[in-house]
Amino acid sequence: MMGLSYDTVSRTTAEGLPGPTSSSPCQDMRARPPTTANHALLTAKPVNKAVRRLTQGAAILAAAGLVSLGALLTWITYPSLNCPEKTQSDGWRATQILSSLGGDREGRSWLARVGYRPRVCFGQIEDGVVRTDGVFVLRDDWDAEANAARLGHLLVHQVEGPPLSDDAAQNSQTPCSQLVSDALDAEARAYAVELRLRRALGLEAVAAHARDYWKAPEPQRLQLVREYLESAPDRPPLKEQYLGRCLSLRGEAREQFQNAAKRGSPGP
Repeated sequence: MMGLSYDTVSRTTAEGLPGPTSSSPCQDMRARPPTTANHALLTAKPVNKAVRRLTQGAAILAAAGLVSLGALLTWITYPSLNCPEKTQSDGWRATQILSSLGGDREGRSWLARVGYRPRVCFGQIEDGVVRTDGVFVLRDDWDAEANAARLGHLLVHQVEGPPLSDDAAQNSQTPCSQLVSDALDAEARAYAVELRLRRALGLEAVAAHARDYWKAPEPQRLQLVREYLESAPDRPPLKEQYLGRCLSLRGEAREQFQNAAKRGSPGP
């Protein structure tokens, strides 16, 4: 299902399926012998299995030139992440995902713009989400490339801010209709990033709307994404979800429902 992109849920995934597993920078580097620079890290004896896996993953990023030595040391000593209920931490998988994302130019740019190491957890969810506490929850049944593309989508929201913030919905004088339109524009930008990352990471465009995106001239692609998000025939309308959230936060939903009921309408 498609849902709101920020706050507690973000489900506008660019593809409904993870797509076929493909080669990635992380997979390629794991097949190579360790370099002198990272040999000590790979052969060290960490205090437990989780630390060993995180150390190996961090060494992969260092070998790829994606992190500095200082950042690497911080990464290795990064404390265990307390994940939300019904999700779990997996430092090795998170490192694979970040390595895949960092192997693409656009992915690296969003990692740099967010300015910190994304905290990643995994769960049995519809699509990846970014929570209000900054934790990224990704699907535990997707491969590194699919999750990396989804993470790129979510980083856009983390950098730009939520498409529809509670503050804007509750305190702004802007009509909900305009706030929802702005939210859909933000979702379209993030969604397009996910589509581009999926192609860059070797994932096939499975869904019809994704194939249409790549067939269209580049100037028209963002508008195609916007139209799909607003009225996708195969998913709950994102526009209605954002509108319902805005009205609810403003306390207008109950009043509109009561007025509609008097007219014999089922309401919003």
